[in-house]
Parts: sequence; C-alpha cells; structure tokens
Amino acid sequence: MYMEEFTATRALTEELAEEIMTHCGHYTSRITISCHDLIVNAPVLAVAWADLNIRPGDRVTITVESGHQPPDLEDRRALSDIAGLFRG
Repeated sequence: MYMEEFTATRALTEELAEEIMTHCGHYTSRITISCHDLIVNAPVLAVAWADLNIRPGDRVTITVESGHQPPDLEDRRALSDIAGLFRG
C-alpha cells in the first residue's frame, strides 16, 4: 500500500472528479481519496465528489494498493498521477 498526504492546491470540482476517474481507469490499483474524515473509493467519485468538499489548503490523503501491472510499480505510478491532479 502506498499513501500520500498533501495540501490541495485546487478544489475538487465535478470536472476534476471526472478527470481523476479517467486517470484511475488506467490502473488496476484500488484508489481511495480522503478529506475531512470522509473516504471515497475512486469508482464512486462521480457521485461523491461534493461530499469530500475539498478546497485549496485542505489536507488530502490518497491511498493506492493492489495494482498488479507490475506490482508496486503500478501503485506508485497511480499515486503520483492522482496526487498530481490535485496540485494542478
């Protein structure tokens, strides 16, 4: 499992949620995003993005696990990719 906690530099909007979901589709890893004590699995981000209420300056945690193309490397790539979307 890989985890990164960071400060968001942009808000989680519907458009960003769709972009994240598109990127998540490139990985077999399980990806979760948490903020404000809420945890959302990436596959349901399209309907739950507003509940996370992520704004610039909020602490966000992303966890990535169980990717297998190849193991470990896919999880690290997915984490870097998704976290990068929050940084702009």
